[in-house]
Amino acid sequence: MSKILIVIGGNSTLSQALLENTETRQMYYQYILFSTQPLRKNRKFILATDLVQLYNGTQDLITKIKIILTNNHEAKATIVFAATPSDKNLYSSSKIMKNAIESVISQTLMKSEEHVKYYIIGSSLAVVPMLNNSHYKRIKRLELDLFSLQSATNHSTKYVMVPPIKPALGMLANLFSTSLDEMAVQLNQSFAQNGSDQKYLIIGNKFTKFVTHIFLFHYLLTRGKT
Repeated sequence: MSKILIVIGGNSTLSQALLENTETRQMYYQYILFSTQPLRKNRKFILATDLVQLYNGTQDLITKIKIILTNNHEAKATIVFAATPSDKNLYSSSKIMKNAIESVISQTLMKSEEHVKYYIIGSSLAVVPMLNNSHYKRIKRLELDLFSLQSATNHSTKYVMVPPIKPALGMLANLFSTSLDEMAVQLNQSFAQNGSDQKYLIIGNKFTKFVTHIFLFHYLLTRGKT
């Protein structure tokens, strides 16, 4: 069965890393990027055969994805949500804040479909209690909370906890950071094993995964999910 990859967050660095990855290009026959604004001019990884769609708000995104899935009903689809900017300076813009929150809302409204897998690109920061309480962290925590509430009944969605992107600001962040290329490799491995029962996937080196597992366990325990 043929496969398509849909990424919400066409301007994200992660979408670039995925589409520049040879394994990704070999796994899927069609690549569709969604963005709330035109892609930046340096998006050289976009091929002529790739489809780029702009959307305006939650309902518009859901409608356009539904049309794509209907038109490709015989294909397996991997849908990746990566539309939350990690740059804290961007959240001074009310538009950026609105788009980030709407992306989180969109994830909760996606219906389970046969042959469709959803991946929410979250952040390990969401489960670390002692670090900064920025707008980005609050949005990622909201995203994680909503996923946790729905996970018992939604078996087609997985939450991916990614560490800071290397190079990161600060010695501690760099200790936990992972390169974009390595993130793309590990994500592709997760896509290939989409039949796994794991709801939470952790990206990073062995040390990062170990520490994040501890924080995730504490988060789930305090929510009564373990």
